[in-house]
Amino acid sequence: MTAAMSTSEPDTRTEPRQRALKAAKIVLNHEHSTIDCLIRNRAGHGAKLELKAVFVVPEFFEVLIDSDQVIAPARRVWQIGEKIGVEFIEPFRAVKPKEIRGRVPRN
Repeated sequence: MTAAMSTSEPDTRTEPRQRALKAAKIVLNHEHSTIDCLIRNRAGHGAKLELKAVFVVPEFFEVLIDSDQVIAPARRVWQIGEKIGVEFIEPFRAVKPKEIRGRVPRN
């Protein structure tokens, strides 16, 4: 008997996943650069992010959720194309709207 080959993301979660569709930003380069993304699901201390296009994302960055006014440091666990599995290194913490504007470059 041969196991079927899977092309889906690796499933290393230890807690159940909750579906989500929340706009977020990957913050990197000492807060000088951002990449828009969607949080597609959350599972305990991690999440699956989806980018609009394929970017090479560094291992460590921050995830900012404007609508909730929170930010957390994260580590890239896996990346397949525009989908990224992340582990949150610390809990999300509140940021003030003024602090968010300072973290996100204006166009």
